[in-house]
Amino acid sequence: MPDHVCFDFWEETVRFQEENIKKEEKRLITLRAQLLNLEESLRYRNEKLEEAREMLKKAEKCRGN
Repeated sequence: MPDHVCFDFWEETVRFQEENIKKEEKRLITLRAQLLNLEESLRYRNEKLEEAREMLKKAEKCRGN
């Protein structure tokens, strides 16, 4: 096989891999953003849960008196 054919093949292979890497990097950025959103949502829900627990404790004290 002539050298230029081998070179063309490897050049195309490298280009294909570079495109795949760029796609995976974009996917990773998207997944990181989703994870940050989920973490923020979880923090908010935990905060609201803690507030509800505190209100329940206060209500139990009032009922007990």
